[in-house]
Amino acid sequence: MLRKTILIIIIAGVFIGWAGFYLWKKQTQLPIEPKQIEQSGFNKLTYFNEIYGYSLKIPKEWKDKYEIKEEKNTTSFLYSVIPELKEPIFSLRVYSNDEWKKIEKERKEAEEEGIAPGCCETVFAERNGKVFVYDISISNPYESYGMETADEFSKMAGQVQEIIASLSLSE
Repeated sequence: MLRKTILIIIIAGVFIGWAGFYLWKKQTQLPIEPKQIEQSGFNKLTYFNEIYGYSLKIPKEWKDKYEIKEEKNTTSFLYSVIPELKEPIFSLRVYSNDEWKKIEKERKEAEEEGIAPGCCETVFAERNGKVFVYDISISNPYESYGMETADEFSKMAGQVQEIIASLSLSE
C-alpha cells in the first residue's frame, strides 16, 4: 500500500512538473498584443516592456502584421503575415553594463583576428546599469514569397529607426 501511494505521488509530481513547464514555455511564445492608444490625433500602437521599463510606439500600419516574442533579455518583433515563416523585423536586447562590455571586448578581439561579427547591434539607450541595443534584419527572408510580401517587410524594416526614436524609459 505504501509503495502504491509513493508511486502515485511520484507520477503526479512528474506530471505536474511537466505540465507547469509546458504552460510556462507556451506562455513565453504567445504573441503579445500591444495596447492601442490615441496620440496627437492619430493612432499608434504602444508596446510596453514592464520587466525593463520601456515603451515603444509602433506604426499603425503594422497592426495585424507582426507578433512580439519575448525571451530572456530579448524582445523580437516578428513579421507574421506568413504563418509558417515568422522572421524578426528587428530585435531589442537589454544587457547589464558588464555583459555589454564583455560582448564588445569579444567582438573587438574577433575583428582583430579577421572574423566578422555575427550581428550588428546598436546601442540606443543606457540607464540604471542597463544597456539597450537593437538590431535590424539585414536580409529579406520573404523575397521568394512575392514582391508584395518582400516589399512590405522591407518597408516595415525601414520604419525601425522611427520606432527606436520613440523609446520612452520609465523612471
